[in-house]
Amino acid sequence: MASLAAIIRRKRHDRRAKKSERRLAFKRRPVVEILESRRLLAANLIHVSDSLDDQLVTMQSRLTGVLNGLHTGATSSIPIVGDQLGVAANIVSSFRTELREALESFGTSTPTELQLQTVLAEHLGSLLGDAGPSGIQVTDSGNITTVEMTLHGSAVLDEVDISFDTGLPSLPISFTANGSLELSVGFALEVAFTIGETTGVVALVDSDRNLTGVTAPDAAHPVVDTNGDPALFVSAGPSPDFNAKAVFGFVEGFATLLPGEANGLFATVLVSDLLGTPSIRIDGSADANLQLAGSFAGTNDDFPGISTDFHFHWGLSSADPSFEPPTVAFDNVSLTFGTFLSNVLRPSLEPIKDALDPLSPVLQLLATEVPGISDLSEAGGAGPIRILDLAVLGSNLTGNGPLGGIGRKDHQPAGQDRFHSNRQQHLAAAGRV
Repeated sequence: MASLAAIIRRKRHDRRAKKSERRLAFKRRPVVEILESRRLLAANLIHVSDSLDDQLVTMQSRLTGVLNGLHTGATSSIPIVGDQLGVAANIVSSFRTELREALESFGTSTPTELQLQTVLAEHLGSLLGDAGPSGIQVTDSGNITTVEMTLHGSAVLDEVDISFDTGLPSLPISFTANGSLELSVGFALEVAFTIGETTGVVALVDSDRNLTGVTAPDAAHPVVDTNGDPALFVSAGPSPDFNAKAVFGFVEGFATLLPGEANGLFATVLVSDLLGTPSIRIDGSADANLQLAGSFAGTNDDFPGISTDFHFHWGLSSADPSFEPPTVAFDNVSLTFGTFLSNVLRPSLEPIKDALDPLSPVLQLLATEVPGISDLSEAGGAGPIRILDLAVLGSNLTGNGPLGGIGRKDHQPAGQDRFHSNRQQHLAAAGRV
């Protein structure tokens, strides 16, 4: 019996030892936390999509109005594009459909954060750059989920027709036809919205948002400050075959590009506090170098025309508004008669010519030199004597006739008195002989 009891005690001891070893082995294992993919609030994402879409449309409308009303001086607007940039900067249309479809794809189901990131990245694609799903941040706070992402893309420019504009209303140059520009508007925009059971959806684009990490696409579009949202990268200029109908002052004609000269606007437009009190900063430059040629407006080139080279430059700096104020110059100015002689003077002079044509034989006779007497007069240094000279002499001697005043001294041009006096003396002597 003692032997059996010893065996039982030994087995119990072995079991306790094995349990102790298992406890020690478990304590030595590394601790690995396995996180489950958390689900979002049980919100209807179709309703979320509708609410967000409405607010994005409102944001775009506000952006359009702010840009169209922008002035870079007391009365001047944005050079080259004038007051039409807001119409062109339709950035929401470039991602609105994709964002809406991504949210609606969940229907009434409740996605996880990972699922939401993945689906948004699939629909937005290149708008996220190289970030992919990691470019979409999803955070939870109480019963509110916030989604944030920075989008990069180009505005939709379908059916947008922007005309060339100097932006200076005091400069009397306007382009009335065929003056459209080649335009592109890139953008960087942080889109942030909340999903909550009681708050619905709120688009967050305000002074608290910024574009940290966004870099300039090129040297012509600087990003001087990331404390704002969105940033617009504007490039606008005439096409290589630009030939616009233009009015400059009272002259109407055409404007063409000067070869090898800069033409266009290249600038970054940064908007801050879009949903509050917006402020806009512009950095870049604008140039126009055109040849203007035309004639008086409404005359169909019947009057003399003018041609000149037009030069315009404007440096834009948000840090220093007086950085490079607008400069305008005209050179290589020339005049052309065009059809003035043939269309204006000729119709006026032809009736006079027609009236004088019958007198042509008489005038030729009066201009004929008198043989012999004219030779003697020239030999004496008094010049030739025409039949008209004899008629004038006879009129002077008698004091009568329609030629009575032609040969008088007070009707002679300066410098010819001596000539006519000598000639009359020779004629008088010839008459006495």
